[in-house]
Amino acid sequence: MFGEPEPWTPTPAPMAPPIPAAPAAPSKPAAKPAPKASKPKPKARKKAKPKAKAKAKTKGKARGKKKKAKARRRR
Repeated sequence: MFGEPEPWTPTPAPMAPPIPAAPAAPSKPAAKPAPKASKPKPKARKKAKPKAKAKAKTKGKARGKKKKAKARRRR
C-alpha cells in the first residue's frame, strides 16, 4: 500500500547458553524414574460395635456415679 514495508525481524532475546545434558551413568542401561510411592488412602473411621458402645456408655455413667458418691461422702 505505502511502498515496501521494511522487513523487520525481532531480535532474539539474549539467553543463557543451553546447559549440556548430564551424561547418563554408564552402569545403568536406562535411567528409569523411581516408582512414586502412592499416597496412603485415608481410612474411614471404624464404627463402634453396638456392644462396645453400650459398654462405653455404662463406663462413663459408672464413673460419674462414682464421682458423685465421692462428693456426697465429702459432705
